[in-house]
Amino acid sequence: MQDGNLSNDFTVDADALEGFLSELTDLKKSVSESAGDLRSRIKSILDQQGYHKKALAVIRDIEAMSETQRADFLRTFNPMLEAMRSLKWDAEGNDMLEGLDEPTPSDAPVEQYEDEPDMEAEATTEDGLEDFNETAGDNVEPIHGDAA
Repeated sequence: MQDGNLSNDFTVDADALEGFLSELTDLKKSVSESAGDLRSRIKSILDQQGYHKKALAVIRDIEAMSETQRADFLRTFNPMLEAMRSLKWDAEGNDMLEGLDEPTPSDAPVEQYEDEPDMEAEATTEDGLEDFNETAGDNVEPIHGDAA
């Protein structure tokens, strides 16, 4: 390009361009796979450890900071966090915990309707227990008698 005029002298090696596009496609696929692996691992950690998703994200952000940035951030973040906890958040948490020892409607025994089958009676035989577990799936814990 000279004097503001477009030049038609530009040439492209089509084979090289095709090679670049293929390389970029492969790299994008690799990045996508890595991002998927990362998301999967994060989910696994959250499930296994019981971490809150946003809390882990904040910790990861802090960990990614340079040592100087992290020191400056924590210099103000820690006192701010403690101030909010003592001013408001700890009391809110205690309010949520009050009355947990008292029975709630969800803790009350559920009466069985007459037309429902007696699952405990069906599950007492070995065959019945196997059928129940196959139907209910792996997420069901067996209920043992004598629970009051």
